[in-house]
Amino acid sequence: MEKTNPSQLVHSPEEPARYTLPGFVAAASVTAKTVNQDACQVRSGDNFCALAVADGLGSSFDAHLAASIATTAFIAESSRLAAPAAILSSAAVSATWEAVAKRLHEQYAKTPERYSGQAAPLQTTLLAVVDNGDNYLFTYLGNGSLLYLRGDFWRFKGRDWPWCRTDLMVGHTFLDSSGKDRLYGLVGPHGLTASPNIGVVSKDQKYGEFLILCTDGINSADHVKVGRDPQEKLWIEANPHVEYLIGQTLTRFLGELSGDADPEQALVSSLQGFLSTRTFDDDATLAVLVSRQAVHYAKYGFRK
Repeated sequence: MEKTNPSQLVHSPEEPARYTLPGFVAAASVTAKTVNQDACQVRSGDNFCALAVADGLGSSFDAHLAASIATTAFIAESSRLAAPAAILSSAAVSATWEAVAKRLHEQYAKTPERYSGQAAPLQTTLLAVVDNGDNYLFTYLGNGSLLYLRGDFWRFKGRDWPWCRTDLMVGHTFLDSSGKDRLYGLVGPHGLTASPNIGVVSKDQKYGEFLILCTDGINSADHVKVGRDPQEKLWIEANPHVEYLIGQTLTRFLGELSGDADPEQALVSSLQGFLSTRTFDDDATLAVLVSRQAVHYAKYGFRK
């Protein structure tokens, strides 16, 4: 039977294009510490999907609670960002952030004696993405990474690094007078300490894409290692966790799909396997969205 080239598919007006349908999402987190101060949440439905990760500030009292509350509250409010009109108005995004801060304040006000004497309790970063039909809306405060990986990355097998990936996030980090990096963008019970960044990414209609959200225990622009070689040429190290995630974990995930595995179950298993086989210096959390177009493209062409 002759296979149809996915780039030549034509959709009737009654049938939504595959790339506009919500993608597959999964999230996982691991820690070697007693308490994991990271958190992650995903939401998947017929009309949209959303994912969020947070990293409670290490020096903040009840940071683990803050991360959990922030991700849960954002996902609960994410439906307001699912409408296409949301990308045209920052008001809906601002209202969602305000709802997150309100929920943190409710936790603070519920047991004020618990936080008495604490200078900055319940503070956390937050990074989130909402699948919006034709686009992805993303917003964040703090650091970490939002990696965009085009759906044909597996065709770069054999090369050291696929150039069809980029980090869409510039974290809210600055260098203090001693040269130490510090966060200035967080959300807490008293509101936001900076304006959250907001962006929109169009979906790739041919290859699809992977969107990878992670806390700084896995990758963050402010943790990138740079240096100079003996010839004084500047080098930037490719993050080994990201290299393994792209070159091994997600490539194997696509291989499983070629055998008709359930995409969401395979994605959950892949992320858990990735975290269990790596060694991290900090809490490590990631959430991944795989577009339906990326899955379709891989099923059509993977291992061809």
